[in-house]
Amino acid sequence: QGIAKKTCDVCGMLTGLHSVVIDVADLEVGVRDYARLLGVSPATVPDAPQAAPVATFVLSNMRLELRSPTACSTRLPASGQEGMAGLRFTLGQSPDASRVPGLVASPTVSIELVSELDAPAAPPALREGAPAARVRGLDHVVVATRDPERARRFFGEELGIRLALDRSFAERGLRLLFFRLGGITIEVASTLAEQSAAPGMDVFHGLAWKVAGIETLQARLRAAGLDVSELRAGHKPGTRVCSLREPVHGVPTLLIEHPPREGW
Repeated sequence: QGIAKKTCDVCGMLTGLHSVVIDVADLEVGVRDYARLLGVSPATVPDAPQAAPVATFVLSNMRLELRSPTACSTRLPASGQEGMAGLRFTLGQSPDASRVPGLVASPTVSIELVSELDAPAAPPALREGAPAARVRGLDHVVVATRDPERARRFFGEELGIRLALDRSFAERGLRLLFFRLGGITIEVASTLAEQSAAPGMDVFHGLAWKVAGIETLQARLRAAGLDVSELRAGHKPGTRVCSLREPVHGVPTLLIEHPPREGW
């Protein structure tokens, strides 16, 4: 009852995915690696000893925030290891005082609501000599669950995010639920054989970045020493994908290029 009451307070009020928060063991190394992957420099980094150990990358449709283990500037709980720590959603302005920024009582992954006034700014312009092939924004974030019905109720009914797809793929042994908000998909994946009456906690299972010029980007990343897979057709017709063979600071990472007709 407590979860339902608190999350119903935000029904229909989310306007976008504000940011993905990733915990890294060493902030300097994390910034170096994600700057190399994304092809952009961080918009903010600590510039004084007393500054919060957080770095922020601003992309076209969201922010990526890296935290060191000592970061204390966020309500999202520390994950205790490298990897995704939580999602922040943008909360639209409302006269209802019960709809306020803060942690949501989530039965799935950690979620925080932030004010619409703190929505991502426009990404910085490409610097002279910057790579033409780069990550443009986030395509989707994957959450793994053993209780897809719980996830459907929470993301769809309680948070009010549009459910765009709910389909089982027997040949892959998966049930996939796609929740769409602000051009980004929250993909909830459930292995059909592992659905359980005692499902435990949901876990983050990776990020897929939307890119332009995937062949050039693949070559650039390989030249920088990253182990990138061969290009292959994506599940969505017309898309091409490749993946990082090793998680990037605990985050499985996919790169996806959409057909030109979709504006990428």
